[in-house]
Amino acid sequence: MTRFTVPIAEFTLMNRHRSMRLLALITFATLAVGITTAADKPESKKSPYVTVQAVKGTLEKFDKTGKMTVKVEVPMPTAQNRGAKKMEQMVFDMEPSSTVRTMILPPKESDNPKKPARYTAAELKKLKGPNPKLPGYEAKAEDLHGGLIVQLELGLTKEEVKEKSTMFKVKSVIILGEVMGK
Repeated sequence: MTRFTVPIAEFTLMNRHRSMRLLALITFATLAVGITTAADKPESKKSPYVTVQAVKGTLEKFDKTGKMTVKVEVPMPTAQNRGAKKMEQMVFDMEPSSTVRTMILPPKESDNPKKPARYTAAELKKLKGPNPKLPGYEAKAEDLHGGLIVQLELGLTKEEVKEKSTMFKVKSVIILGEVMGK
């Protein structure tokens, strides 16, 4: 059995040449195929707000100016009432950049009234909207009305976080369902 020895300097030099060839080959392949890199993609619209807190509650009122009244369970701060909660109405302002999503799919019309129609994968993808990473399906502010169970993502701008402001803005609204009996 014979052993081959390669000096370390030659070995690293050979690896550098191989890695440079590999890098050139990958670069050429991506240009030829037309694969876009992260630098080539257009910037996505990001919210100017940093998420501070999520609140679940019942939407009592929503008007066209963007004011929403939500009934939320709030823990009682006294030591005697550990675990006790009270219902409190809170008013939030919805910003124009706020997103509205829904977890409820609209019913799909079917030919057979006894058997509901199912959505195809392509239809579900279309209902997700332009950003499929967000939870639920795309909705509009017009879909908000009293009697909905919602989850609000409250946020502040980076400057407001530094100033320790408590004037939260609604970053996103997720419709979770409807209150029964309303």
